[in-house]
Amino acid sequence: MTSKNKNQSVTFREFNPKQYLLMDIAGNFGLDKEDWDVRLNWSESHLSDLQRIAMMDQANLSNNSMMQQADEPAMFYAGIMAYRKAMEGKPIGYGISLDATASGIQLLSIMAGCEDSARLCNVIPSSGTADHREDAYTTLYGSMKTRVPSDLVTNVTRAMAKDSIMTGFYGSKAVPKRHFGEGDMLAAFYDTLETDTPGAWALNVYLQGLWREYALGHAWVLPNNFHVIVKEMNRVARTVQWGNNPTDVFVTKNIGTKTGLSLCPNVTHSVDGMVVSEMQRRCGMTMEEQIKIVENKRTTAEDHKMVEILWGHYMDSGFMSSRILEFMGSDHIDMLYSRTIQNLLYSLPKKAFELITIHDCFRCLPSYGNDLRRQYNQILYELAGSNLLKFLADQIAGTPQTINKGGLVPSQILQSNYSIC
Repeated sequence: MTSKNKNQSVTFREFNPKQYLLMDIAGNFGLDKEDWDVRLNWSESHLSDLQRIAMMDQANLSNNSMMQQADEPAMFYAGIMAYRKAMEGKPIGYGISLDATASGIQLLSIMAGCEDSARLCNVIPSSGTADHREDAYTTLYGSMKTRVPSDLVTNVTRAMAKDSIMTGFYGSKAVPKRHFGEGDMLAAFYDTLETDTPGAWALNVYLQGLWREYALGHAWVLPNNFHVIVKEMNRVARTVQWGNNPTDVFVTKNIGTKTGLSLCPNVTHSVDGMVVSEMQRRCGMTMEEQIKIVENKRTTAEDHKMVEILWGHYMDSGFMSSRILEFMGSDHIDMLYSRTIQNLLYSLPKKAFELITIHDCFRCLPSYGNDLRRQYNQILYELAGSNLLKFLADQIAGTPQTINKGGLVPSQILQSNYSIC
């Protein structure tokens, strides 16, 4: 049975604004790693408690046991008050929060085309018909524990595993070693990542291997024409005389090193930043409005140049940045009705909405929760179908690279219910 068939019964679920508010309340209480239904059922079963909290004065509020148990008490309370206003038919101005689940691993799994890695962090639905939210850190932590005798994991916590996994995927060797020592536990950690997230981990190692020895820096351009320039700044010892004693002082200089570990985090973060900017831009425009703008805009020479640049990046990378729409005008009518631009336009939300972002956390009014989740899936889908990894690797290495992606089927991404939740 193919992976596509395994998930064919999983479909994208939509919720109404009231449900998004209730699920947001449950998430801020501490159920953010649970399935949508669990969050919704919890809030609905505690409506009387939530109503009492909404009526409390400050003194009683601080002594309330539910408030004391909440992971995010301020946001928990804000959600409750927003829900109360909504039920009274008043405008709330409150944005629900939807966070990407392990966004770094998500992007690595997409660029590598790794289905196992993608499923672990909710890029694609979990196996079978009972779709649920995967917790990559808990799953990897549990898998790691099975690889060693039980007495070795007594003092190893999920928090330690998460810290090691996050930094490990960004090239750190010191953090995993600090948590696990240098024996069997550390070996189990690396064996888990290599086995359970094969594509994402292999890409982490591959990106480190693109390091150019003693280069003063590494640079690449993203499909949205954002230029990344990372200078190699390293500490150098200088000996000075302090009184009658020679003393070493350290200065930071732009000098290269033979090897380095920063390429994977810098590449991943740059792509993450592009995803956020695409989300901001796409959520703030609609197809109808954008067509009118383009048809009536008189373009400048600078506009033409930027359109050519962005189109060139698309041809090389396979990912079309929505930024191109900002520069297109009446001179680009033929391009406007090309299949590429039409696909981009049709993917935009029916109604534009404001979005607040903090790294991989996205906030919008609950009325737009479905649109927000669809846009995130759409961007990941387009990235998965692109040649982004080769586009970036060729630039970083300075020579053409041979990339062999895994068998991830991009269309599965569009059905994901927990890529951001």
